[in-house]
Amino acid sequence: MKCNLHGDQTQTMAIWDIQVANRSRTQSYKDVRYATNYYNGQDAVIYHNEGTLSEVVDPSDQHTFNSINDGLYPVGATRYTIELKGAQPVQ
Repeated sequence: MKCNLHGDQTQTMAIWDIQVANRSRTQSYKDVRYATNYYNGQDAVIYHNEGTLSEVVDPSDQHTFNSINDGLYPVGATRYTIELKGAQPVQ
C-alpha cells in the first residue's frame, strides 16, 4: 500500500490518495476497509476515522483510490497513520 495525504483547496479537509496492490493471482477483492489515526505532539490520538473503498481490485492488479475525504484535518495533528483492515473477496 502506498498513500499520500494532502489538503483540499481550502486546506481544511484531509484528503488521501491510496494505492492498493492485490497480490493474489486468482482472487478479486472489494470493500477494502481502512482506518486512519491523527496524533498530537504528545503522541495521543486526537482523531480516528474508518472507511470503505468500494471498487474492485482484480488479481495481480494495483488500484489507486484518489481524493478520499477523511473529514476535517485535525488542528494540532503532528503525524498520522493509515492501515488496511481487510477486504471482501468477490464471488
